[in-house]
Amino acid sequence: MHVPRLYRLALAGGTALASLTALAPVVARAQTAQQGVSYDIPAGPLAQVLNRFAQQAGVSIAVDAGQIQGLQSPGLRGAYGVDEGFTQLLRGSGFRIGRTASGYTLMPGEAPPDTGAVLLPTLRIEGDTERTALTQGTGSYTAGPMRSATGLSLTMRETPQTVAVLSRQRLDDQHITTVEDAMVNSPGIVFKKKATADDNEKGLFARNMEITNMLVDGVPLHKDFKALSMDTALYDRIEIVRGSTGLMSGNGNPAASINLVRKKPTASFQAEAKASIGSWSKKRLELDAGGPVTDSGTVRARIVGAWEDGDSYVDRLEADSRLLYGVVELTLSERTLLTLSGEYQRKHCTACSYFGFPGVFANGSHTDFPVSYNSATNWSRQTRTRYNFAGTLEHEFAGDWQGAVTLTRTGDDNDRTYGWFSDNGLADPATGAGASLWVAKWPIPKTQTALDASLSGPVELFGRQHDLSVGLNLSRTRANYTMYPLWTVPGYDASVPDIFTWDGNKPEPVWETSGKRYFLEKQASLYGAARLRPTDTLSVILGSRLTWFDQNASYDYVQWGPYPDDMKENGKVIPYVGVVQDLTDTISVYASYTSIFQPQQNQDVSGKVLDPLVGDTYEAGVKGAFFKDALNASLALFKSLQDNYAVVDGSNMAPNGDSAYVAADGARIKGVEIDLSGELLPDWQMQASYTYAKPDLPEGFDLNVGLPRHVAKLFTAYRLPGAWDGLTLGGGARWESRSRFVARGNFATPVYSEQKNFIILDVMAKYDVNDALTASLNINNLLDKKYYSSTNVYSNFYGEPRQISVSLSYRF
Repeated sequence: MHVPRLYRLALAGGTALASLTALAPVVARAQTAQQGVSYDIPAGPLAQVLNRFAQQAGVSIAVDAGQIQGLQSPGLRGAYGVDEGFTQLLRGSGFRIGRTASGYTLMPGEAPPDTGAVLLPTLRIEGDTERTALTQGTGSYTAGPMRSATGLSLTMRETPQTVAVLSRQRLDDQHITTVEDAMVNSPGIVFKKKATADDNEKGLFARNMEITNMLVDGVPLHKDFKALSMDTALYDRIEIVRGSTGLMSGNGNPAASINLVRKKPTASFQAEAKASIGSWSKKRLELDAGGPVTDSGTVRARIVGAWEDGDSYVDRLEADSRLLYGVVELTLSERTLLTLSGEYQRKHCTACSYFGFPGVFANGSHTDFPVSYNSATNWSRQTRTRYNFAGTLEHEFAGDWQGAVTLTRTGDDNDRTYGWFSDNGLADPATGAGASLWVAKWPIPKTQTALDASLSGPVELFGRQHDLSVGLNLSRTRANYTMYPLWTVPGYDASVPDIFTWDGNKPEPVWETSGKRYFLEKQASLYGAARLRPTDTLSVILGSRLTWFDQNASYDYVQWGPYPDDMKENGKVIPYVGVVQDLTDTISVYASYTSIFQPQQNQDVSGKVLDPLVGDTYEAGVKGAFFKDALNASLALFKSLQDNYAVVDGSNMAPNGDSAYVAADGARIKGVEIDLSGELLPDWQMQASYTYAKPDLPEGFDLNVGLPRHVAKLFTAYRLPGAWDGLTLGGGARWESRSRFVARGNFATPVYSEQKNFIILDVMAKYDVNDALTASLNINNLLDKKYYSSTNVYSNFYGEPRQISVSLSYRF
């Protein structure tokens, strides 16, 4: 019998997940049997050691990792009962063990005088999801409950969508220092780098759609604030929800949303300094320190700083970055918490460009430049400065209801001046002549003010307890700036005599203003979700977002005068439906329908603005949470749709002088995703994923880049036992199938740029010299594979060659 490939893949993934399911009770019984016998748990972060002991003892413990962050445990060796073992592990920590109906929990205890631990006042709000999901200090590659998908406090298994997290441990183990590198290694995401600078060009994809949605601490950012060069030192974790995410992130594409969750102050003093050096003279310093400010512990603070400087594998390219982040928590009462934070990031580069280099010559044959080739001029530059101020007031009401109000102010000044060549005249393969520079100057400052308010808690209905979350989101984004000529400057000689001897030496144009840009966007949304529990094993999640969108914008050209650029949507409804059925205590099946929309400004021949792009996602799958939620696994089948895509209406013109467009049913993409993250065995962490996406794109639908159908990623780390327990070894692999971009342009027949399937191998090792000092070695692209990180006829870009970094970390 013929079985379609999509379903063969699904069956294979289901078989693997079923194997884990069968193994889970065996391992669980083995762990339970160890109660009262000997333990050999090495020293380490207290949260990590407690988690290992609980797993081996076969019991459950609720740990707020942020509360005990920075505390160390000497481990446990010898025969102990469960209570006695916990007591030994917590000795000198300032905490004691307590019993609950479902297992164990931590309770404040008497702090010893020499540890620096500070007793916190009772603050029940510390059970909030954002805090219980903190990953730093847990040693885990997975996380606890999150609100990114629905606003409800749901674990990965309880969420009827594919969700993933890059934990602090994963970021540290792989020495991931930018959001760009995090996305390269994230489950289900394809990153196609098209430029040497930090721009908002299409490059980040999930399920064959561009990702436009980015959030910070759950508050949506305007899509123009997406900046992949941002430093990761200030983040506790990065949460990723795949599919249509309109319920929580607002407008965008049916791809994914990325939630950057920042670090919080710690309950006791902790500090860590890191220094690293690496290939291409890269140097980096980090400092992370925090703890109580007052003797009572009611005021806590944390500061994070990072400095990086160095060259690049790309000729002539230099870059540096700066980060400073501070956060203060003030316990106003037993149930009220105020958090204030400030963030500053700056990234600067020279000889960086908007695009890479052409993938073909004038005759359509393929180019083959060195990996270090740079099409940018020496005067090309970018300085991007980001600041953010935020305040959050949280309060726990009676009946376990929790409310939060967050006000943020974000500024982003992206000052870019570029000269590069790609498709502005392709070169002759024999002489190298024929190419010309594109030039552009974009000094674009933007600001966003956002307010997000939410209220969530349990409700009793028909004798059963259900969960409800409601919220309000308001945002105002402004960008007024001076415009300069784009692509060409009158009177400027943009010719490149010979691309084979190109060294970036070309004079900069004399820039004269071409006009003004005025941009104001206002959004208002009401959202809510309810998790209904008809039975103990069945959850039905119903949600919706109601959005008002208003863009008042215009271009005021010196040569042509004003040009309006307005968009408006009133009361756009975004639905959300999900069902989760528990099959066992560890396995669930689910199905969901999610949606999202994107306003567009294209007009038809009558001058009417096209209806918004609408993206829908249908998803079904099976999820497992094993070893007391230390290991999460999922298998998903999905189908994403995008309708009302704007397609050029032949040679017809709109009343505004632009090409006229018609709305067409857009993309149909179906596929399979398999994810695994967490602890397979004590001291063995792994994150692995596989994605298959098959697109069916209509005529006129253009992603401007070739994407692979198959993507697999793996990274794992294992701490050796016994006498070698100070050594951790790890490594990973990234594999992509073939990608191809086809273009006709001015060629007699279509030409293409292609990247054949490739695999990138990374390795790491770290050694705990003592309780305070750790040395690490990371080697990326171990085999020095030459490959395109972007596949495009007009702008290719090579991936990073072998890169080595050595780091030292000292904990105070």
